[in-house]
Amino acid sequence: MAFQIIDDLLDYKGKSELLGKPAMNDLNQGIYTLPLIYALKADPQKLGLLLQNAIH
Repeated sequence: MAFQIIDDLLDYKGKSELLGKPAMNDLNQGIYTLPLIYALKADPQKLGLLLQNAIH
């Protein structure tokens, strides 16, 4: 479980070259990971608007 959380965080903060996969890939695929869920909980209006704009 700890590996998955670290992987999820790196998806937002890491660089594609270092990760070996595209950064922000989970979000681009519409996958809401634990870091995003916590961020939404902290500021749902602001982040919700950003997510809507990213999807459309």
